[in-house]
Amino acid sequence: MANRRHTKEGGDDRQEEGEGVVVLKKDVLDCPVCSTPLSPPIFQCKLGHLVCSPCRDKLPGKKKACSVCSKAVSRRCHAMERVVESIVVPCSNAAHGCTAMMAGGEKAEHEEACPHAPCFCPEQGCGFAGTTEALLNHFDAEHEWPVTAFKYAQPFDVPVKAGMHVLHGSEEYEEDEDDDSDLFLLHVGPPDTTMRVVSLVRVQAHAPEYDIGCSASFSWFRGQTQVATLDTIQISSLSSGVPDCRFCIVPEAPPMGDGLAFLSVTIDVDVEDDDEQEEADDEEDESEWMRRMAWVEVPANGDDEDDKADDHNDD
Repeated sequence: MANRRHTKEGGDDRQEEGEGVVVLKKDVLDCPVCSTPLSPPIFQCKLGHLVCSPCRDKLPGKKKACSVCSKAVSRRCHAMERVVESIVVPCSNAAHGCTAMMAGGEKAEHEEACPHAPCFCPEQGCGFAGTTEALLNHFDAEHEWPVTAFKYAQPFDVPVKAGMHVLHGSEEYEEDEDDDSDLFLLHVGPPDTTMRVVSLVRVQAHAPEYDIGCSASFSWFRGQTQVATLDTIQISSLSSGVPDCRFCIVPEAPPMGDGLAFLSVTIDVDVEDDDEQEEADDEEDESEWMRRMAWVEVPANGDDEDDKADDHNDD
């Protein structure tokens, strides 16, 4: 973008023109070798062929021969670095609420953790994309999928009925209030003989800082209960549909009875990391206690030696 300001003066007449826009081809600021956006440091050979730093490191020989002219790629191109740093681009998730602007070379890193990255509706022919909160409303309003709100670490029932079941973690149990509510899709497959395959996926664009596991139990015969566990629920943005993450097989209906079978599901944050942290804290406390004990014993031993010396002098 170039700034152009022209002023015309004539009596009381005064006209100013603001910024002019320069349109560049999309790939003009990309590395010609790897086709990714250029970012400092940028290098060039004597003939001016540019290359990004990672690609320069891969060039052959100690002199890093240019792949175009074989000249040594040894000079920094500070002019191009200034150009690249002066151009900012919007995040690809701007349509979903992200207002961040960044240099082209920083875009990929930003988007890997952008909190506005969308998740997608897996229904065939539906192109809806948005945050998990928007997706929750979409599942309910547009597709009328049954929605079950649950509390973590507390069991809840889900009917064994073919189709999608939307599970929504209660907000009061979320660790980070700025994050969207935890959203899960439990899919009960079509009947395969007398059994149904159940899969569970956690809908999220990026991997979170904590894992969530699940256990599901059902009783087919009186006095007999079967339990299936999933240590870590798979995460997906559903951009390629619902992944195959089956974790149990259940009967469609209880034998010799009416109605549907029900799964008793419990979803909870993985406590393994918390246990490891507690063990580390205990070890640290024990080490601190040992250091203090060692510090206390020093004057005690010194007092004993002083007492022995005093006894010897008295003799």
